[in-house]
Amino acid sequence: MNASQIRLLIIVLLFAVIFLSGYWLSRTGKPYSALLLNAHKLIALGAGIYLGFTIHKINLTDPLNPAQWIALAAMILFFLITVVTGGLSSVEKTFPAMVSKAHSYGPYLAVLSSLAFFYFSYQKV
Repeated sequence: MNASQIRLLIIVLLFAVIFLSGYWLSRTGKPYSALLLNAHKLIALGAGIYLGFTIHKINLTDPLNPAQWIALAAMILFFLITVVTGGLSSVEKTFPAMVSKAHSYGPYLAVLSSLAFFYFSYQKV
């Protein structure tokens, strides 16, 4: 395995851990376990930072093309939506169902936009 494949594998594993811990949190219900909630948030933060460094390395190697910039903008948007709605969902106050739905769909859209970014990164378009 080369370095870029290892980076992608790490990102996939981090996404899997985030999804599994989020699924576990949703099954436990409110009030959430502080340990599990904070682990979920910290792993997501670490994954975001690692993803940012990986994207930066890709940009240094070969400047991003327009398709990558569009996928990156979508990825950032969906990650921000997921983080904000996740923060709102974790407090004890009740929010509209739209917040919960956005946090349910946001991670999938973030992963799809990430896949698009990496597809455009390793395919010459």
